[in-house]
Amino acid sequence: SNAVDLMKVMRDEVKNVLNVRDIYIYSKHNKRNMYCVYDQIPRDIIDHFDEHLNNHHYDIGSVIETEKGFGVIVGYSLEKLTMMWCKGKKDYTTLNRDEKTYLQTISHNANIAIQNMNTIEDLLKELRKLRSGQTQKYPTWLSRLLFTIAENQRKQLSIDLHDTVLQEQLYLYRKMDDLIRHRNDLTSSLHAELMVYKESLLDSIHLIRETCNELRPAFIEEMGLVQSLKNLIHQYQLRSNFTVYFSDERFDAELDQERILAIFRVVQELLTNAMKHSDAKIVKLSLSSQENQVMLLYSDNGKGMDYSVQRDLFSHIGLSGIEQRVNGLNGHLEIETALGEGFKTMITFPIEIKREVQV
Repeated sequence: SNAVDLMKVMRDEVKNVLNVRDIYIYSKHNKRNMYCVYDQIPRDIIDHFDEHLNNHHYDIGSVIETEKGFGVIVGYSLEKLTMMWCKGKKDYTTLNRDEKTYLQTISHNANIAIQNMNTIEDLLKELRKLRSGQTQKYPTWLSRLLFTIAENQRKQLSIDLHDTVLQEQLYLYRKMDDLIRHRNDLTSSLHAELMVYKESLLDSIHLIRETCNELRPAFIEEMGLVQSLKNLIHQYQLRSNFTVYFSDERFDAELDQERILAIFRVVQELLTNAMKHSDAKIVKLSLSSQENQVMLLYSDNGKGMDYSVQRDLFSHIGLSGIEQRVNGLNGHLEIETALGEGFKTMITFPIEIKREVQV
């Protein structure tokens, strides 16, 4: 296990740094009076050390010196005590102050690492339970963590695309433009062919810029939520067959960046779903705020779906991501849809004090 590997690494480290003869690591289960050894250890050594531990209270990092060597407590709880015992230094000198401090430090660090391993293992068990359970709804903290990680990855990918692929495309475009403008020996057919390639390259540049903007919306912090949504809607209007009616007259809340980005992503996903799946001609969006919450209303006149029967379709058309994002901010999601009757959803978020959040 990871804890065993960590103990072995610590054993080798101490053996090399302090130049000791032999090191043994073992754990004692106090209630059951059982021992767990990491290496073979003579019984008389365990008995000898137990005599010095009985009827005394020791903390993690405590160094105990005896006539047969010295030990340090690596882990301590009501149920279990973990010790590292050394026969002594090869030069037969006692531990000095710096060496004792070193042992205390390494034992504290090892204990923290083991606690972190146990915490991670507990979280993994909880995640496995969630995966095997009937519900698809993650805990709030997990949804929030996953989307924060995702936004960081989106941001980094956007930067990488902009700084590498886009710059290379721009360089090629300028070189081709310069070639077309200044070469007088081009035949008319070759000139026309190069112009086609130039336009294709320009289309690729626009596509990369659009992708970068979708991955990480430019100036969303500076423009604010409403203007960012209007720009987003305008982009979808250009490449879709539906008309979007957006209302924000009743919205005046000041939101932190986490909620601004969450609402932006929700609207982005709703419009993407409408474009891909709804066959709608009209989409209505309303953003409002009152007292301590923000409300986002969406409706379209598309084909809708049988929500009670097609619950599995929920994840395939991207709506489960909306549900998890809303859940991550303690929001609430309601869906109303039926075959031939369009799609409606109401999303509410609690308002928190405005603060800067790096994503």
